[in-house]
Amino acid sequence: MEDRGLGEAALSIDLHEHVGRAHNCYAGPMKVSAGHAILVAATLVLGACSSREPAVESAQEPTRVFLTAITSLDLLDDIEPLIHARIPGVGDITLLIDTGAEFSWIDDAFARRVGLPRGALGATLRDIQGLESQIAERCFVDELEIGEAIVTNFKPPLFDTLTEHVDGALGQDILSVLDVVVDGPAKRLILIPRGTWDQAVRTLMEPGNVAYGYALDADVSIPTIQVAVGELEGAQAFEIDTGSAPMTFAPALAAQLGLEPTEIAPSWGLSHVAVDVPFYDVQGLALEALNVSGVAHEAPESRLGWGVLQNLVSVFPAGGKKALLFIDPTWRAAWVPTAR
Repeated sequence: MEDRGLGEAALSIDLHEHVGRAHNCYAGPMKVSAGHAILVAATLVLGACSSREPAVESAQEPTRVFLTAITSLDLLDDIEPLIHARIPGVGDITLLIDTGAEFSWIDDAFARRVGLPRGALGATLRDIQGLESQIAERCFVDELEIGEAIVTNFKPPLFDTLTEHVDGALGQDILSVLDVVVDGPAKRLILIPRGTWDQAVRTLMEPGNVAYGYALDADVSIPTIQVAVGELEGAQAFEIDTGSAPMTFAPALAAQLGLEPTEIAPSWGLSHVAVDVPFYDVQGLALEALNVSGVAHEAPESRLGWGVLQNLVSVFPAGGKKALLFIDPTWRAAWVPTAR
């Protein structure tokens, strides 16, 4: 941890028990919403094209992101960080902000309903429980409007989410090229143009505002930080994953902490396959300046999910080299980003 020297404070967080939705839920009495996070376990390789795919020249053009002014979008949900984006000529699309996903994706049923062009794709995706799914198709979106941000030649994989309230997700392929602020307490996603970062966030850096800065592992595409946990020696790796509702512990870390399962219950990730996982009742666990209590569960990687992150202001400068976590939510309600 690199203390930014902007003050000292502690924040106690209760991990609320959310009722799971559709496929992404845990069965059993705890009913903690499962993560949407998808990790691409293989390179996305273009396969044969369907008859509805655009011309090869268009299909091979890179995806580009344009942003000339700060844009702020309301988060629509208390359980998940959802936003409304827009596809010109199609209409609104509800997207999950998923910092724990390497690639953005769109729901197959949504793509069929609105008639998005499709093409073949060979890829393997791994969900929060480490289960792999084969992705056979992607879709083609000429333009996606995320507030003032414009994504052109968007070619996300298609995935059958079996849910009606989420039409897709924005992953690191889009988020990492922008300066991103996820303001959990104020329920806002803020996107900042490149080159205006210092002006836009200067009020965040005022004395009395508390931040912890973390260098991110350049070899890992998911933002991963090293955090001191309880009385354990050394730091522990945690992914910053807004797409995963609960906090999770890797098996080795759960064993080090001496956590005893309160429940073994089935869970479903994006693979739609149930996996029995241990649930833990965490009480007063210190994660540096955070004090966390509530329900967590085991997963292949330790994660700070939305149950934690909705209490913080998470700042991700473009390029994926660092992250800032602001832990005191009392001041940011009045914060309005500006750029001159």
